[in-house]
Amino acid sequence: MKTDIEMTFHSKRLTQICTPQGKIGTERMELWDKVRKYTQNDNETKSVFEVFLCMVSTAKDPRTESLNESENKTFTDFCSMIGYLTHTFKDESFNPAIVLSDKGANDISRNGGRGKSLITKAIAEVRNVMLKAGAEFDPNYLFIFSDLTKSHQVFVIDDVPAGFNYNSLYTQISGGINCQRKGKSATMIEFKESPKFVITTNWSYRVEENSTSTQRRFFEYQLTDYFNLNRTPKDIFKHVLFDDWNAEERSE
Repeated sequence: MKTDIEMTFHSKRLTQICTPQGKIGTERMELWDKVRKYTQNDNETKSVFEVFLCMVSTAKDPRTESLNESENKTFTDFCSMIGYLTHTFKDESFNPAIVLSDKGANDISRNGGRGKSLITKAIAEVRNVMLKAGAEFDPNYLFIFSDLTKSHQVFVIDDVPAGFNYNSLYTQISGGINCQRKGKSATMIEFKESPKFVITTNWSYRVEENSTSTQRRFFEYQLTDYFNLNRTPKDIFKHVLFDDWNAEERSE
């Protein structure tokens, strides 16, 4: 097992070189001491995904605009999140679910189109991801994890509705997952072999702010409105990320 890891965005390819230990900017630095600091590609030419990630996290195009210190920390924060999700190292004392939300979201109207799906798609390029629709995800349903296997490394609950009960996932995030199979005996996927969780939402992320247990189990990443219905990643990059890449482009 490698002891050092970096996430390198080489050209259009998302390449994993991760680490089980690291650090993330500002308020989360102490909690992220289990993941080593993300190191960017030193190439002068920024990859498509690196540019995309900078846009969704800082609302700036790094090819033409400079980032200030705070924006650099935010971008590093997002990069570290990618590294955390693409590495299989797990520690029972530090295994937060990642919440991808929209900056400025509320409980009245939803916007979306910020790029959350492309982030989870990037993870699926290098990891085995199971995706469940948030509107259909009921943590109290006996068979909700019936098709989950040890091969799944990331579990994405996509587009959860307003008022979603994040606390209902406490057990699955911090321990093993009991998978009740239809017509079969239940099987337990132990913590070390269970997936990390990602939750996406177009609504406000609401939990108990003063709850230490909640704060340690969920880390929120708010995407800016750089991308929206009137300006999509395809408008900026002139192609569909991942889908329009051929074998040569993926290996550049």
